[in-house]
Order: sequence, then structure tokens, then C-alpha cells
Amino acid sequence: NGSVKDLIKRVIGLPGDEVSIRECSVWLNGAKLNEPYTDGKCTEPAAPVIDPDQDGSFVVPSGVLFVMGDNRTGSTDSRFNGFVPKNDVLGRAFVVIWPRGHWRWL
Repeated sequence: NGSVKDLIKRVIGLPGDEVSIRECSVWLNGAKLNEPYTDGKCTEPAAPVIDPDQDGSFVVPSGVLFVMGDNRTGSTDSRFNGFVPKNDVLGRAFVVIWPRGHWRWL
């Protein structure tokens, strides 16, 4: 869709990775991710576009990425819009500027 601007999202799953969203947390290949950047907010499950059987788990297909925003309760990300083709990735974040006091290079 031509109205989407460039977005910064965190890459969660690479091709072949099994992603599970359960107990308000993200699990990658069977291990619960430590995600302090979500400030303890609950991660809601993926929509049927990603998880057709709605069992909470899916495998990232070849050639695409599964991405999520750090503001999980307000982020429109792969859970709702689908996987992102690798070719659509423009760059990589290199600095944290928010929240104030947490400025640092990545």
C-alpha cells in the first residue's frame, strides 16, 4: 500500500524460526525472549494472517521476516500486517534516543 511510510521495527523471527506468542510473551524456537524494552506490556497474539489456526505458534517462511514494535500495545506490526519481505528492509537502527536518559549507540 503506497501510504505506508518507513517504520522502525524489531526483527523477531528469521526464516525457519518458530515463533510462539503465549502467556503475554514471545517465544523463539522454544525459548522465552527477554524483552525489557516492552516495559512489561502484554504481547497480544498474532492475527489469522500470520497464525491461521490461531494456536499461538507459526514458522517464519523463507524470504521474509517477522517484525514487532517495542510498544506492543500500540504497534501495528507483523502480527497484524503479515511478514515483511527481506527485500523491503531498508536499513538498521543505530542509535536509541528515547526515552530521555537512555541515549546510546547500538
